[in-house]
Amino acid sequence: MSAPRNPDPLLHNPAIAERNRRIFRPWRIAFFFYWLAQTTGTHWPNLKFGPEVPASDKTIHVLAMASCTMLLWFTQWIRSRWLVALAVVCWAGIDEVTQGIPGLNRSVSWLDYSADVLGVIIALSWMWALAPIGVGPNRARHAFITFSLQEQFATLKTWLAIGVGALSGFIVLIALWKFFDPEHKFIPEVIAINITLVLTLLLLHKLWINTSKAIRARKPCLACGRTYDELAAGTKDLACPACEQSRALDWTHVLNAPPRKVATRQFRNAGLLLAAAVLFVFGIIFAITFIYSWLMPAGAIA
Repeated sequence: MSAPRNPDPLLHNPAIAERNRRIFRPWRIAFFFYWLAQTTGTHWPNLKFGPEVPASDKTIHVLAMASCTMLLWFTQWIRSRWLVALAVVCWAGIDEVTQGIPGLNRSVSWLDYSADVLGVIIALSWMWALAPIGVGPNRARHAFITFSLQEQFATLKTWLAIGVGALSGFIVLIALWKFFDPEHKFIPEVIAINITLVLTLLLLHKLWINTSKAIRARKPCLACGRTYDELAAGTKDLACPACEQSRALDWTHVLNAPPRKVATRQFRNAGLLLAAAVLFVFGIIFAITFIYSWLMPAGAIA
């Protein structure tokens, strides 16, 4: 008989479970409100997008389900990427079918559901892209970055920064809205979205710098977050006194990060790859739309 599998320390160790409750609570709250807003929007009677919305219905479906998938993954209620994707795909089907409830005056569309599934696939690709690769230094730095981001988003200051960015974009949108006619309302919307993204990313980057510096200074256990003199001394593979997990991290890999030129080149290459992937995905969407409209007889689509 095979030996029983060791219990997952992330689930069964009290010290690690205590940290997990703290760092995942904000994501779980965010996911709940996002799910509530999304479900309300998809089932709101007679809801239709006007020409002022700078995106097609299918694009909104893709972005909505991609965001839902990523948020569910960040909650860590489900620890398998495949199960997260499967859960959202099933929910998307339920969400689409229930729009046919009499009285809502909403339509059930397999094209909308296809866009939902495409959003899940895009998010699933991102989740795999964010996973660690390689051994030694790569995994050490990935563990440090993951830990730092978890600590950053566990603070109220980070979520306030996101709120400030969103509020700034909303103020700009209100200020510019009256200066454009209905056919050009997308212009202030695009400006507001870009201001929101740029300001939010700048604020989050500033917070990231401060958070990562503080973590580098105290060199905690990256499993439970506790700091001990023995761990800070840099002894490799020393078990943490709190969670009894091996450090599994040589801090020298983190403290001796690659030169800025190397890091910049890595981000540039990743950015180019991402841009190519986005263009490829949207190229497929446009191709499918074109082929579908070409094959359908004239007047068949109301």
